[in-house]
Amino acid sequence: MILKMSRTGIIVVKLPKRLWDKALDSTGYEKNRLLHTALGSKMPIEVLLKRDLVQERQNLQPFGHRVNIYNYKVRTSDKFAPRIIKGRIVR
Repeated sequence: MILKMSRTGIIVVKLPKRLWDKALDSTGYEKNRLLHTALGSKMPIEVLLKRDLVQERQNLQPFGHRVNIYNYKVRTSDKFAPRIIKGRIVR
């Protein structure tokens, strides 16, 4: 199941196959923070650590999510020069 989800994540966001290990880690992390009916509508990580982790779920970002990273190293007199680097979250 996790392998299928990881493969789908790589295909959907069109990332290179060499990132399969990052996709697998991300999928496992996300799956442990989703509610599961066999656990009485609790998260596996919640059952394991014996505490409520709803706050942690609010920070989840999908694998391959596009982000803009501010580049502090740009030194130019042009105020309108681009200062961001486009990237993706791969954890």
